[in-house]
Amino acid sequence: MRFFKFLSLGAILFSVTTALALGGMTSSGGDTKSMDWESAWFLGATPISYCIEIAPTEKLSLTQAKADFESVVKTWKSYRIDRMRRETPGKELNFNFQFETCSAATQLKIYVGVTNAEINRGKILYQNPYAFSYRTTFDRTSGLGQGYIWLAPSGSVYPLGGVNGFPNWSGPATFHGMLLHEMGHVFGCGHIDGTIMEADLVSKLQSADSTNPQWAAGGKMYMTNIDHHRFLLLNWEAELQMKGDIHIDRTGQEGARIFNLMTGRRSKGKIEATVRTKSGELVLVYRDTLGDVTFKLDLDADNRSSFDLGGQVFRTVRGTTGESSGTSGYSYVTTLTSKTGVTYTALVTFNGQGLGRPIDVQILEGKKLTRIFYSDLWLTHGIQ
Repeated sequence: MRFFKFLSLGAILFSVTTALALGGMTSSGGDTKSMDWESAWFLGATPISYCIEIAPTEKLSLTQAKADFESVVKTWKSYRIDRMRRETPGKELNFNFQFETCSAATQLKIYVGVTNAEINRGKILYQNPYAFSYRTTFDRTSGLGQGYIWLAPSGSVYPLGGVNGFPNWSGPATFHGMLLHEMGHVFGCGHIDGTIMEADLVSKLQSADSTNPQWAAGGKMYMTNIDHHRFLLLNWEAELQMKGDIHIDRTGQEGARIFNLMTGRRSKGKIEATVRTKSGELVLVYRDTLGDVTFKLDLDADNRSSFDLGGQVFRTVRGTTGESSGTSGYSYVTTLTSKTGVTYTALVTFNGQGLGRPIDVQILEGKKLTRIFYSDLWLTHGIQ
């Protein structure tokens, strides 16, 4: 039954997903990519050697760079543990990094402001880059690769940007944020806007290095967290609460109509709407001065349709087949019953189109989709 409901909304689902942006780690300039493209560089539990080489002209210290690297790895490891409860045996992401002095055998090299022949071979793929990650080898049998992360010399991209020119890797959270992004690629994540993995971090880097305290605080917040106004992966087991509106219509007329449609009574006073999860269940709550009205959204595996936003999340490859551990966007076709007993086909979308839409709920009212809840960047709170 749910299969046929999904088909009936096929055109609608297509329209929801067609405008999603594409992205990637690097570009070879060809049209054909291997199956391990944008997959994690290191799988298993074998210690991974890493080094950091900083040009003498940089103000960033090795001590600070190592501390930032350890913080970044810890952040990604905690994120993966919180949101990925299942991993394929033998394809586990590897977070076991050990520092050493750079050598030809080092598996992950981090270059800050450095220029050499190895870097020049990667730079030709870009136009005036400020950072990139480049994997040079990958063994599908062992699940282990080799490569480097390169960050442009401070002030080299455009000298007048920021306090000390742009980029400025000694600025607050700038090196940390860029490393958080590039290590996301190392762990198999493509570009996903609205998260630390968005393709263009220029404005966030500049904000973190701004002399304006308000801008700097916002920039630092962005450069130290993975999720922003979109989720890379949703944590179903955490208690999540997202405040939003019933409808985009700011006059309140459509919101009042939908409230009446779903609850069977007229609203009194201010209308509030919230979506929350608890113990793996998702509920939609309408509230006015007379109290709460709750609707359960049953999102089980049978009615789930997944899509991605142009990037894979924690993509792993080992052996002869590619495997993705998760996608960046989720769409569910389910049902929602009003308090008057009318059952509607519902479309629940996570990480949908548009900025600041981490959760969007619509119902099929006749032949049209009616939005009955949406959250945005400015209303969202309590993201775990």
